[in-house]
Amino acid sequence: MPGLTSPLLRSASTGLAIALWWLLVLLWFAQVHVAAPVLPQQRMPFDGASFTSTVGKGEVQDGRLHIVGVGDGFDGLQVRGVEILDATRLTSLHYSFVDFPRTMELVFVFRRADQPDDVHTVPLASPRGRTGSVDLSGEAEWRGEIAEIGFAEYPAAQSVPAEEGFAPFTLSSVELWTDSWAGALSCAWHDWFAPRSWALLSISALGPDAAARHGRSLVLLIASGIGGTLVLLAVFGVRGSLRLRRQVILVIAVGWVALDLLWLQNLFGRHAATRVIYAGKSAEERQALVPDSALGRAALRVRDAIGAASAEGHIIVDASSDYERARLIYHLLPMNVAPGNLFPYVDMPRFEGSLLVLYALNTPEYDAESAQLVYPDGHRVDAQMVIEETPLRIYRLHQSAAP
Repeated sequence: MPGLTSPLLRSASTGLAIALWWLLVLLWFAQVHVAAPVLPQQRMPFDGASFTSTVGKGEVQDGRLHIVGVGDGFDGLQVRGVEILDATRLTSLHYSFVDFPRTMELVFVFRRADQPDDVHTVPLASPRGRTGSVDLSGEAEWRGEIAEIGFAEYPAAQSVPAEEGFAPFTLSSVELWTDSWAGALSCAWHDWFAPRSWALLSISALGPDAAARHGRSLVLLIASGIGGTLVLLAVFGVRGSLRLRRQVILVIAVGWVALDLLWLQNLFGRHAATRVIYAGKSAEERQALVPDSALGRAALRVRDAIGAASAEGHIIVDASSDYERARLIYHLLPMNVAPGNLFPYVDMPRFEGSLLVLYALNTPEYDAESAQLVYPDGHRVDAQMVIEETPLRIYRLHQSAAP
């Protein structure tokens, strides 16, 4: 019996120690305050019907607000007045939507009573299923007296064509909770597993992601849990180098699979919006559905305006932002295009016959009488106007320049 009891006790104690370690890691990464109650001591509920659709069109039905249309900018906004005297007590926000489109981003908005003209925003992950949660305790502006709360929606930036982003959805209910284990775990769970849209940094599986995360990294949680498990196995667990190696390999394999499943889940969530937009469409239809449709139309206008003349020289492209410049160049490929920020205007006269494409830029101005582009510092470049159609302007550069 002693020969059996000792290994059993050792295994049981090791298993208990591992379980306790994972619990501590979970509580720390979920930012659970151990002294907080298990359930919130105070809840402040709001029906969806109590919100007013100030941008877009909403209809009240069965205590809910049904959003059936968006504003001119393909966005929506629903707000309601509140009287929250101490925002730092109600830090756990829980929201419920029905059929919220994966093609739209969601933002929580609020106004403080001491700053009625300022609107503060908190990016939210899309509801998982129908519900979502976020911890507001880390938001510096969520304090004092809150006079208004609401939600804003807009097509997912840089991945969804604005005119294709909206689909009808319903705002069901909203609740604010005081600090609790249930609230903290709910917020952490949603922060880790909620579906998110593509972003410029989505290519990085371990690095920053889309809509701002509010909690600690799930990847580090898994790594910390596995590291502690390996230490406990080595110190208190199995005896014998072969059995220990097997246990270590098993733990690492489980952790590897867990991370792979997490990344696959994130990838599946991101492709949900892509499927909504492009599934069932032909290649020609898909090609026309670009996130920056205005820039896509501008590129088509450039092609139509210059036609075969595009082969005569460079096409120098400049725009009001780096993103617009880069995307317009992308849409114009494989034409002989180059970014305008690489060519100072003093060097432009060297590119005789080249075309200068300006998008959403007020400068340089064009002096039709002298047929010159006039820069803010007075420098002039000889150029012939091809088209001037706000926000798009095209000019053909000449060789001579006036100081």
